[in-house]
Amino acid sequence: MNIAYCDVRLVLFYGFLLNGGFVVYGQYSHAIHHADPSGTSVLVGSLATEMDKLKSAYEKCMEELLQQAGAIQRLQDLVEIQAGTISHLQGTVNQQQRRIEKMELTLQHATPTNSFVEKPTSVAQGSVPERADISLDHDAAGGDSILRSCGEIRSSRQSPQSGSYWIDPDGHGGDGPVQVFCNMSNGATLISHDTENVVEVKSCSTPGCFKRTVNYRNATMKQLIALTRISATCQQQFVYDSCTEESLTRKRTYGPSSVATSWWRNRDGALRYDWPVKSINQSEGNFITNRQDLPVTEADFGPEYGVSGLCSSRFHIGKLICLGRSQDHHASSSKGSHGGEHVTSHRAGSKGEPMTSTRTRNREKYRTPQTGPVSGDYVRQPSSGCVFDLQSSSPQYPPHLIDEDNNIIQPVLQGKSRIIWLNVDEQVTVGCLGIRHDKPSATNVLQATGMQVNRASCTANSTLRFDQIELPYSQLGCANQNKEILKEDGVCANGQGVQIRIGWNFGSDFIPLYDTCHDKITTTNYFSTHTIIGRSVDADDKSNTRPSFRQAGYYPGVDVNAAFGQAQQNRTIARVVGSEVLAAKYLNQRKNFFLARGHLAPDGDFIDAGSQDATYYYLNMAPQWQSFNGGNWNVLETTVRQIAITRDLDLTVYTGTFGIMTLTDAKGKQQPLYLTFDKNNNGVIPVPKYYWKLIHDPASGTATAVLGINNPHLDRIVPADILCPDVCNQIPWINWKLTDISKGYMFCCTAEELRKAIPFAPDVVAPLFL
Repeated sequence: MNIAYCDVRLVLFYGFLLNGGFVVYGQYSHAIHHADPSGTSVLVGSLATEMDKLKSAYEKCMEELLQQAGAIQRLQDLVEIQAGTISHLQGTVNQQQRRIEKMELTLQHATPTNSFVEKPTSVAQGSVPERADISLDHDAAGGDSILRSCGEIRSSRQSPQSGSYWIDPDGHGGDGPVQVFCNMSNGATLISHDTENVVEVKSCSTPGCFKRTVNYRNATMKQLIALTRISATCQQQFVYDSCTEESLTRKRTYGPSSVATSWWRNRDGALRYDWPVKSINQSEGNFITNRQDLPVTEADFGPEYGVSGLCSSRFHIGKLICLGRSQDHHASSSKGSHGGEHVTSHRAGSKGEPMTSTRTRNREKYRTPQTGPVSGDYVRQPSSGCVFDLQSSSPQYPPHLIDEDNNIIQPVLQGKSRIIWLNVDEQVTVGCLGIRHDKPSATNVLQATGMQVNRASCTANSTLRFDQIELPYSQLGCANQNKEILKEDGVCANGQGVQIRIGWNFGSDFIPLYDTCHDKITTTNYFSTHTIIGRSVDADDKSNTRPSFRQAGYYPGVDVNAAFGQAQQNRTIARVVGSEVLAAKYLNQRKNFFLARGHLAPDGDFIDAGSQDATYYYLNMAPQWQSFNGGNWNVLETTVRQIAITRDLDLTVYTGTFGIMTLTDAKGKQQPLYLTFDKNNNGVIPVPKYYWKLIHDPASGTATAVLGINNPHLDRIVPADILCPDVCNQIPWINWKLTDISKGYMFCCTAEELRKAIPFAPDVVAPLFL
């Protein structure tokens, strides 16, 4: 049956349904008629037969249409998959091509007798680098690599002339070399772009409606970011007409009178409203000097700056200028040696905040906000010190290595290995914390020494030296896994809850892992607080199996684990809505409509097995519909972790609940939902209406809140459900579908608006974390 035939039969069938008494002509004019006393023509005889035929045709038609629609959808899915595969392959080809080009440059222009090849003072724009265009660094292993900055070129030769040179800021294995201008009087690197000439702002009518994208010449964003990281200082200047500068100065001094309408974007595409103006700081002038923001990628102006606005605005942006060598980064030296990278080693900190100490790590791995981990073709091992590969040499129950500031030393990921580095003679404490599971009266101990707390120092043989013995990492086994403790420490949520800290006793000190805020009366978990360590979170222990959740003495008289069982959920919801039949509609395993244990501080945000296990307390969860838990909430958790990794950030994360969701009962009324009831028929552990997560980057002073509605049974979302002005469309990294109610409808708030909507939310006032 073709679709045209299907359409004709459908028209006739609908005609019979909508006009049951009319006379059919044409194909069905042979039907028998008779006249009633009033003379009205009535369809009789074959009408019932024809109706049956048309009904059958209609059903067959609809079946065919559904089959064809399914086939079309499968074809569309296949096209999308193929397009994604092609795009991925194209990206791989481009990356390999850049590596080949860099290898060819290095091989063609290297000389065995001279580490540095002179180059002319200028090179034609866009030309392929010739032999004399590149300065090479001859490393200790006999290989050559292009120098990374003008400062390195200046240090490598006598009286160099200012002019165009080729550099390679991201080093071996990254993007191809960059042509720049070098000011050899001070070694400054200058990179040009297309917004150095005056730009006139055109009239428009909405915030940020005039957009000027800054395109940098001959340089990828990865190379530009690498240059800012290896440099001691970088700057970029905004120059405006006097009217525009006066207006921007007034807004920076007194604050905008309403919602900001103009902004510039940093290298991540994040909006920045603090336009640089001379009047704020005469020593800075109109310069942006924060290396984490540079280079500028866009300038967006609102209606007041167009020709018909308050100012007929004109502006231009200066070159990206970088100078010196960063103290946090040891680049290749002019003598040909590759020094260790001076990085921050990440530790579990106190009071939920990241604790850091500066340490030298010999590794060639960098992260950029846009491309994530970037590794060279090899990882250069340190010539001395301790390199502990947790993947291949870890004991069954590894200890915590604790530094001089009582912070746990965390590994970083190198290839597939989880690595901890220590310097020669570096002092650490080897701790086996908590009690032994087989002897509750005994403390956990390091098996080699019989002691819980052990002082040791790193040797040149990659071992730890104790008082009497020297041991490799593989022999540093504890009697049991490090075991956390819980301790109450004051009040939270405006006095409604008690703050409970989860961590480890370490002598007379306490090493915190995360905090949670619990209301003993209402059995509500308001929020948990923890830190995601960006450099280390991808080095998490993936071999760990999940433990069971524990009550730890809370929720007296209630078996929380049993309450999460499917049979108990059926009974509880039937009790709430007054109908077993209705309860069966709310609970549907096939659709993931059941209540799961929704982590607040998730195990995936922690690194070692002991820390992951320590998240499995009922104090650190709330009932969450599984379709939401495995849907948009899971996407949010994964995305936040990935941001911490790719941008190399330590993020303070607050995750909480708000309100009580309701279900419609058998009488059509809304009833609050609890996980279970106690012996006095009081609801225990309310099922929250909202889950929320506040992501705070203390380094940049920015924050973003994301909220999700924990009710897959809603027919629609009404304005009252949205607790704040939704700013999700301003946040580039929130790019998944937020409006699917079954997966958890989501919206975004500023930190300040979150606090207005949820009184016990953290008091964080910060611009959006983008």
